[in-house]
Amino acid sequence: MKKVLFTLALIVFISERCIGAPPRCNCGPGQYCKLQQVYCFTTSCPPIAVCVDNPTCAGVNCGPGKYCKIVQPQCFTTPCPPLPECLDLPTTSSATNVTSS
Repeated sequence: MKKVLFTLALIVFISERCIGAPPRCNCGPGQYCKLQQVYCFTTSCPPIAVCVDNPTCAGVNCGPGKYCKIVQPQCFTTPCPPLPECLDLPTTSSATNVTSS
């Protein structure tokens, strides 16, 4: 009976963490939770929830005329952290006002 209950509890635990459910973590500020695949020697292991640092623009080289900005992408699954994106630098144009009399 104990083995059946343990197996049932393990199945519920795995299904809650891996099948269609968002990962559950207690992450600190500047982090988000994501599932990470674990590789085992004997059987296939379910992914585990881990805390990952939010992306930054540090180390992103956008090239001339562009700058890096953290943006929130449109997502269809979770987690959906903001991502660095290279954007065009704003241009300054001098507008001339023409008045007719």
